[in-house]
Amino acid sequence: MNGISSFLKFWKSYINIPEIFSFSVQASHYLSSYAFIFRDDYHKTLPSDIKENIQFLKQKLESELAKNIWDDGEYIIKLINLKCFYSAVLLTGDTSDKNKSVKILEDTLVSYQQIPFQKFLDGMFVALIMGYFSLEQYDKVISTYKRYKKITSDQIVVKENDLTIDAYYFTSQYLTNQRKQYTEKLKVTFDNSNDFEHVRLLIAELISYYKIPVKL
Repeated sequence: MNGISSFLKFWKSYINIPEIFSFSVQASHYLSSYAFIFRDDYHKTLPSDIKENIQFLKQKLESELAKNIWDDGEYIIKLINLKCFYSAVLLTGDTSDKNKSVKILEDTLVSYQQIPFQKFLDGMFVALIMGYFSLEQYDKVISTYKRYKKITSDQIVVKENDLTIDAYYFTSQYLTNQRKQYTEKLKVTFDNSNDFEHVRLLIAELISYYKIPVKL
């Protein structure tokens, strides 16, 4: 009996590194390939098989996060990774899921600010800004953008992430105040995204959906 108990305890505390990598690949794929979470008809246009896959991934991540190992300091970086993947998947859900996503991301940024995970910061801010934007909290997109620029001012960031954040920020500014300068900056961001098809598609969709007067 004790042997069975020990066996179960082991599996409840076991970290499958290849599986965590798989979570990363899947979360990144869904958030880039099905990124237009701000659209009112997002869930209507999402293919049924993709919905099922996302739901399965969500459940797998919840199972991982429920393991009783995360208080061990050895696994902090992996925990931060899992929280980010989970938050990304939640962004494809309903309003409740999106609110949960931004709360997890905000809490993670605050709780682990002394931990050296700078290489994840731009990805975390992409998800956070996407969440606020899709919740139509444009003031938080703007304030979060300023935080992002301040925190990463002396760091190397992934250019695709940086351009994505710029796109949401300039769109939020335009939707808030209708100033022409932000349509011009959105066009410049599009032109600077020649090597990043996902960013160009995002900007084109933002311009079309919100009827922003920008000629691409």
